[in-house]
Amino acid sequence: MPNIYFTDDIAGTLDDTDSEDEIHRSASNQEILKYISKSVTELNIDALSQIYRIVKDQNEKVTMKKDAVLINLGTLQTETVRQILLFLRYLRKNTNVLLVDEIIKDQYK
Repeated sequence: MPNIYFTDDIAGTLDDTDSEDEIHRSASNQEILKYISKSVTELNIDALSQIYRIVKDQNEKVTMKKDAVLINLGTLQTETVRQILLFLRYLRKNTNVLLVDEIIKDQYK
């Protein structure tokens, strides 16, 4: 898989929608896959289902178990990894927006 370019802080990059204007460096594939792996463990079932859909839409191979779906991150194509990272960015951005909204609502109570 070719390198994917991000700023120094992968998580920060996913939070910042204007990050494309910053100076970029190449994050190693291993760093990116570790970031995805760590992020996936924190997701709810709906978000995990969306990641599964992304993987299936890209015609990637998955292993079906009785009570789990296994995805080998190391075999994913670059485009699939990019789509997953964009989805994680979307989730983080919306979570931050919801947290800010909750703080504002609490101030008016």
